[in-house]
Amino acid sequence: MLVDTLNKTVPEGLSELANLRELAAMFTMFSSFKETGPENITARRVERWARDRDKTGFPAAEPQRRPTPGAPPQRLWNVQAALEWFLSWTPAKGGAPLGNQNGLLHGRYVGERARRAEQAARRKAS
Repeated sequence: MLVDTLNKTVPEGLSELANLRELAAMFTMFSSFKETGPENITARRVERWARDRDKTGFPAAEPQRRPTPGAPPQRLWNVQAALEWFLSWTPAKGGAPLGNQNGLLHGRYVGERARRAEQAARRKAS
């Protein structure tokens, strides 16, 4: 299975299409091969990646499909494309949203937290 992962091919036994839960389970299984190390990937996290795919580059879902005749349609993704994306994707550093006055900026407090930290430092000094 390691060879399949390093060659970025779908391991035997996995179908070509998967829903969010199946992708989350697969990403959790293969997360140990990433530099960040093993982690638990939830379906909600995969859904967020899929929803914000213009930022993350997550592959597009296949057209609505029914896994079995008569079942309700659901979003399915190509397992090969999703696995390639997951193994090569590294998240951005992130940080506080623009305009957040309580976040950190380059290791220093900004906004209200900076004012409070400054007051605390003055009290300590006196």
